[in-house]
Amino acid sequence: PMIRPLLLLALVPGIASAQMPGEAVPEDAAVRAEAAMTEFAQTLRTTLTDTIARDGVVAAIAVCAKEAPAIAANVGQAHGVRIGRTSHRARNPANVPDHWQRSALERFSLSVAQGRRPETLNHRAVELGRAQFARGIPVEAACLACHGPKESLAEGVAEALAKQYPLDQATGFQ
Repeated sequence: PMIRPLLLLALVPGIASAQMPGEAVPEDAAVRAEAAMTEFAQTLRTTLTDTIARDGVVAAIAVCAKEAPAIAANVGQAHGVRIGRTSHRARNPANVPDHWQRSALERFSLSVAQGRRPETLNHRAVELGRAQFARGIPVEAACLACHGPKESLAEGVAEALAKQYPLDQATGFQ
């Protein structure tokens, strides 16, 4: 099966209205978005690994559901961006990709199919007065505890996912 990337994204509002789509993204917006995406990824990874080590994988599901949005909001506010995660198979209906995110996911998926690593993939654009940034997220071994094939999830994980995310589509990654 084809490995498909997840996206870590950042939107920078309020880019000068004279800027047209397709033009270069302002460097200050790129710096803020990159810093926010890096901080968010590191903070969430640390929070999840600490939770798994202390309380187990099932407890980490609640972290993703409740703490990840708060981490994203706090990091985004600190950097003046809106940040989040999405995938072609979303776990949370609130994270279903919109048009530009789907387009980035499709391009990223093609690149991964051609042998590129997800963490090397980036998207930058300006649309509707907002700078859009996306970065591929590699699926690491620890991610598979909740995002791997359903038949390989540890006891209690599939049940906890179904309870927290009844419309979950984010398993089956490899």
